[in-house]
Amino acid sequence: MGERIIETWIQAKQPNQELCEDGLHTGRNYYAVIDGVTSKGSLVWPGEKTGGRFAKDVLLEALETLPADMNAEGAVSYLNGVLREASFQAAENPEVLERVREERPQAVLIVYSRMRREVWCFGDCQCMVGGRLYRKTTVMDELTAGVRSAYNQLELAAGKTLEELAEHDTGREYIMPLLVGECQFANGDGEYSYDVLDGFPIHEEHTQVYPVRPGEEVVLASDGYPELFGNLAESEAVIREVKETDPMCMFRFKGPKGIAPGFHSFDDRTYLRFILEED
Repeated sequence: MGERIIETWIQAKQPNQELCEDGLHTGRNYYAVIDGVTSKGSLVWPGEKTGGRFAKDVLLEALETLPADMNAEGAVSYLNGVLREASFQAAENPEVLERVREERPQAVLIVYSRMRREVWCFGDCQCMVGGRLYRKTTVMDELTAGVRSAYNQLELAAGKTLEELAEHDTGREYIMPLLVGECQFANGDGEYSYDVLDGFPIHEEHTQVYPVRPGEEVVLASDGYPELFGNLAESEAVIREVKETDPMCMFRFKGPKGIAPGFHSFDDRTYLRFILEED
């Protein structure tokens, strides 16, 4: 019995694939999708990387050394510790990371343990196990998406065009203080809190665990897919629909940002589908 990968896909939102903040890992012990969080700070990391790219690259490398027999909480704690060490070593002034939360490299991830036959989700990635969808969103994402939509629709009512908003997204500008400020809620306990790996204390116990039975197909994906399906073609079809019908992500596909001119989508996206084969 073992896993057989059926299809994979990773696509940067920007024309330059090297700038992708998503990561895909299919190793000896683990499969994983990592979603580096879009940076809200100003620090540039080694290799001219954003915080999201830096976090993604650190975690991809850490998965190679993650012990095969780890449980979900232990794995998340281990990966967060590796990210902390790497961030403090790379930062010119590590003290800034203590004080300014938006400067911390951050990522969420979803991991499949080949030894334990479990999917582990920490943060707002998404998956399907045996045809059942598991998706976690944050209150702040829904709030900021709604506020941006309302603001930009007010701009339309005042005479602006969608083309003008695509070039200068004033709704995005309006919610930016919220996007920066929400970092204060990272790994907290309140209504607006959310889980993210950032090298500082986390709630490992918030890791969602989904067992996988022989014969079941599994899909691991980042939140670059607004709707997730059991095959890549259907999931990608939704991206095309967004680009054709709501590229500013203001109406049906409300989001904290739209598709910038010349971009492939509103966010990086990664898709991994495999099956745990029966004997």
